[in-house]
Amino acid sequence: MDTFIKQWLDTQWERANRSPSVIYIAFGSWASLQLEQLIQIVSALRPYPFIWSLKSKLHLFISSSGIDYQRHLLLDWTPQRFILSHPAVRLFISHGGWNSLLESMSAGKPTLVWPLFGDQMINGHRLEHELGMGRCILNTDLTNRQRIVSSDELERYLKEMFDQETKYIRKARQVQQMILRARENSSRLCFEEIIKTVENQMVAHMEKHNEL
Repeated sequence: MDTFIKQWLDTQWERANRSPSVIYIAFGSWASLQLEQLIQIVSALRPYPFIWSLKSKLHLFISSSGIDYQRHLLLDWTPQRFILSHPAVRLFISHGGWNSLLESMSAGKPTLVWPLFGDQMINGHRLEHELGMGRCILNTDLTNRQRIVSSDELERYLKEMFDQETKYIRKARQVQQMILRARENSSRLCFEEIIKTVENQMVAHMEKHNEL
């Protein structure tokens, strides 16, 4: 499976003249989106090459919505860390679970958070407002009865992120470098501690710069 995914990503990389083009989307193993929501997502993402980690029972339903199998890859399971580390990946759409966000930060990938429950809303807010490496879709948690995010709304988020892509990439790579410098076994740290590490290193960098 890893070999097949690598070959597919390598192909997208070459087709895009060796530049990032692929959107990777995954909502974790517990999320369950309404079928109408899946249709809206496909409609918004159809112009882009994408990998979607999606339960196999939904593949046939999605396939009838206009999937191009040369540019769109549906997988029941994905090696997420490997995919995020590939240079062909342009954007990660995530539910905002801690492990997923840590992997996106470690890979230096701009991220659009689509929170559903638990600490995902807080994680998404911090990723957008404190780290600046992505956006967080508003009012998508289960307390809002899992409202349907329209394809138009999702397209607006994508357009805004791609219009300001340089900024998001720069922020994502800054966070990546800070994560890489963080202490060993940082995956055990809670989000607050990662934020503190990032802030402390930013302050230290600024102080060092002011001394020059």
